[in-house]
Amino acid sequence: MEFWDEKKRALGALDYFKFLDNDQVINACRIGTIKQYNPLETIFYEDKGTLTNVHFVLSGECLLLQCLNITVTLKNGKKIYQLRDASEEGISFMSRMKTRSSSNPSQLTGKCASKENICDFGGIAGKNTTKSLKSVVYKNESHFIDVGKLTFGAIFGLGENMEHRVIMARTRVHCLLLPRFFLLEKKQNPGNIWQRRLFYLDCTIPSRESIFSHFLKGRDWNKFKHDVIQKTLYSSVNYKSRYEDIPIICRIVEANDEDSNIAISK
Repeated sequence: MEFWDEKKRALGALDYFKFLDNDQVINACRIGTIKQYNPLETIFYEDKGTLTNVHFVLSGECLLLQCLNITVTLKNGKKIYQLRDASEEGISFMSRMKTRSSSNPSQLTGKCASKENICDFGGIAGKNTTKSLKSVVYKNESHFIDVGKLTFGAIFGLGENMEHRVIMARTRVHCLLLPRFFLLEKKQNPGNIWQRRLFYLDCTIPSRESIFSHFLKGRDWNKFKHDVIQKTLYSSVNYKSRYEDIPIICRIVEANDEDSNIAISK
């Protein structure tokens, strides 16, 4: 009975379900569940069609990670980054990442690549291979990009693009889970509200290509910043100050009394 009341309170707290009548609330409580996720635990990474559970965040904070599979080519001392086709890796890397994040949360560390808080989590991603072709050296890298956070009222699992994406708990998270087929039934879907929510999610979440473009801009900015700092430090170390560089006010020496008396007698 306690769990039943908890589900009813969760439905009442979310504005999405204000239109439900008593019978619909009972059905939602019967087939829905409330689940808790620990920090850095994988919540969602694979779409199973209409059998997928749609997640409604009740408390805590989740993060959306996008995996970018990148080919890094080193040619004439310059790194060239190219985004690989999403179909090359399949879904298996998400399973490996899920195992890693559950067994060793400390691996989720990285440094921000730009001021928009898009972070590089290259240390946890799938395979990293290096190949050499004549004078060109290239390797495959996988980077997890922190796309954004999800808090109370957020929805995921409606059928939005989850290609090489995963949703993880940043803090302890509670979610209400309802089967997608239940929400898409005509009675629970007046005016196609869930299709409109899906359209909004697909328009709001940036694509792989735009995230990769931002990733490149972040790396260019870091390189520019590093070069400017190094140039400034190098100039200051090699700069030799001269007597003329000392401000005049600092070079004025007050005459002592003896010198003053001599000057007066003359």
